[in-house]
Amino acid sequence: MELREGSGLAAVRGLADQLDGGRKHSLSTDPTVQCKYSRSDCSIKPNESIDAVLEQIGHLKSSKLFERGCVNFLQMDGAGNGGRIRKMVFVTVGTTCFDALVKAADSRQVKEALSKRGYTDLMIQMGRGSYVPSKVSEEDEPLTVDYFAFSPSIADYLKSASLIISHAGSGSIFETLQLGKSLIVVVNEDLMDNHQSELAEELAERKHLFYARPQMLQQTIETMDLETLVPYVPGSPKPVVDLINKFLGFPAD
Repeated sequence: MELREGSGLAAVRGLADQLDGGRKHSLSTDPTVQCKYSRSDCSIKPNESIDAVLEQIGHLKSSKLFERGCVNFLQMDGAGNGGRIRKMVFVTVGTTCFDALVKAADSRQVKEALSKRGYTDLMIQMGRGSYVPSKVSEEDEPLTVDYFAFSPSIADYLKSASLIISHAGSGSIFETLQLGKSLIVVVNEDLMDNHQSELAEELAERKHLFYARPQMLQQTIETMDLETLVPYVPGSPKPVVDLINKFLGFPAD
């Protein structure tokens, strides 16, 4: 996700006005924007990546709210200047076979729903499944589609994505939440004794993520309100311990 030359200065300037919350700041007009906040100093280049911008002035708001505001504002600014801000959706099934999720993500209905929400790229990690998604280029459709089976690490995809659609594996869930990313967890109904779905349901009740089944993915995308999500704050193991105790039937402290 890169800011196009010519739109970066105006975008950051407007973003500061929009999200600063009354704090004093100054923005210069030279190619490197010098921003001075009550709690941070930062230098933002016009073509800086959004993640880098967030890293530098993320104290301004919680990283999740800041990212959403940044992406939404830059889209409007970029559109007016002939640029296009990339917003990627990353779908991951881990090492499992979860064709129902891959098929749902690759369906025209879901792709249209994502495009209407302003997403531009869909990357699908298909795992051990037999269903192969259709590659789509930018020349053919407003939403590009690509896929791969496995990668030594998906960390870069998670960091680059604006929205992540994941299977219910606890590792994928907590890695995504710790990055402050918007997350839809899709449960594999073919699994027996699916404790992972209980974890996803509990985290959805706490408003850390959205929870769906493959056949409800389109509706979830169309109706989700990202502003209602509550950032997951890692550090204390107690919430995880409470969840494990609940699943195992142990009494609460």
